[in-house]
Amino acid sequence: METVYVYFSTVMEVKRFVESISPLDGDFDLIDGRYIVDARSLMGIFGMNLTRPIQLRIHKNSKKAIRAIESFIVEEPVAPAADSPATAGTAVTSPAAPIPQESAATHGTAAPVPRVIMEEI
Repeated sequence: METVYVYFSTVMEVKRFVESISPLDGDFDLIDGRYIVDARSLMGIFGMNLTRPIQLRIHKNSKKAIRAIESFIVEEPVAPAADSPATAGTAVTSPAAPIPQESAATHGTAAPVPRVIMEEI
């Protein structure tokens, strides 16, 4: 079994990828987090997050398979380290929650309603 990462930048690339592996022997799985789909399934692939590289597991070691998909293979993505010098000593903050605006209804007065006057032409 071999694992590589693939990336698709267009819909046509996904189609070409599926056409490239369809005639090959063996099983091909695309893995995104806890989701695993058959790499020969267009619908399965389009259900995945295609904005980043996706892990491809090739169950049958085959140089022919790697050659068929080599144009889609990318380097393994690197996750930022939690204790890297760039993030050391910085606190993670969430965006501030919006401050609710007081409405006229809370003060017992109704807000003015804009009127639209329709004229007959």
